[in-house]
Amino acid sequence: MAGRLSSVDRGRIVSLHEEGYSKASIAERLRVSWRTVARWIGRYEEEGHTNNHLAPGASRKTTAQEDRDIIDFARATPLTNAVHIKEVLGLNVSAGTVRNRLRGAGLRHRIPASKQRLTPAQRLARLQFARNYRDLDWRDVVFIDEKTFSSTGQVSNCHVRLDPVQYNYTTSPISVQ
Repeated sequence: MAGRLSSVDRGRIVSLHEEGYSKASIAERLRVSWRTVARWIGRYEEEGHTNNHLAPGASRKTTAQEDRDIIDFARATPLTNAVHIKEVLGLNVSAGTVRNRLRGAGLRHRIPASKQRLTPAQRLARLQFARNYRDLDWRDVVFIDEKTFSSTGQVSNCHVRLDPVQYNYTTSPISVQ
């Protein structure tokens, strides 16, 4: 038998003990350790029951209003992180607590793709390309997502939470002038 004992098994321990069985024989019969049998018999003799003690863990550090504020702020500004949310709202909790509240609300963590900024020469080249092919029939052209590779080896992480319902991305046409 592994894990927590059921209330039925705890009751069986007490009833077998009251019938005169030894702790060792009860342990062997129920396939639990002698210490487990001794613990539940001791608890029954001291407290008169075999209920599990409540284990509440740490007390909640945010109020219901603060939880709503965290979630509302994250939905209003999806490209933000837990540290920023904590600072803006003036919360006296850890960033991990803010992340837990966001996770509990179903807001998922993402690291956005980042690109290097275009130089003025690159911008001019792109504009020239767009002007040159403005009148092309684009219906037979296949568009794919771009992938940026970093030759510097430096990657900057910015943590983002997106509402999975609100941000369903679709393609939209871009006009060139």
